[in-house]
Amino acid sequence: MNNVIFFLIPLLFCSHLAMAGDDCTRAFPEAAVKEMKLVSNYVISAAKDRVLTESFTLSAGESVQIVQSGCHHFGFTYRFKVETFPKHKTIPTALRLVKPMLEVTPLMAKYIYEGLLSVKDKKTAPEKITITEGYNWVYLSTELKGKETFLVVTYDVAL
Repeated sequence: MNNVIFFLIPLLFCSHLAMAGDDCTRAFPEAAVKEMKLVSNYVISAAKDRVLTESFTLSAGESVQIVQSGCHHFGFTYRFKVETFPKHKTIPTALRLVKPMLEVTPLMAKYIYEGLLSVKDKKTAPEKITITEGYNWVYLSTELKGKETFLVVTYDVAL
């Protein structure tokens, strides 16, 4: 039953089937933030190429950006602004940052959080966590932009 849910959720997340003449499997993304009272400084922007970006601040002060993208894959990315941290703290840091998202963006955060919890050795920092072989993954990376560091957590689903 859980595998069925994993396969259906990304499809339900799409608002409609691709338009005629468009070879894209995925429809245009919709806003993921469901609990506006938990965020401030909310900004949303959409691009014509099926990219939707939401930026906001959580009540604890964390800056978060969500980027949804993809055509034949569904990509859902959290970018958390963080202080630098050692590589062996990647999974614990990701779990701490994704946990509040369970309330803000409940649908996608649940699968990302479960993927992070599935890592047996929390001191390792795998770049790719396979949830269902050949179908969905969680990717972890860090990104430097100027003097700022971001922990990037991406959920990727093949459609």
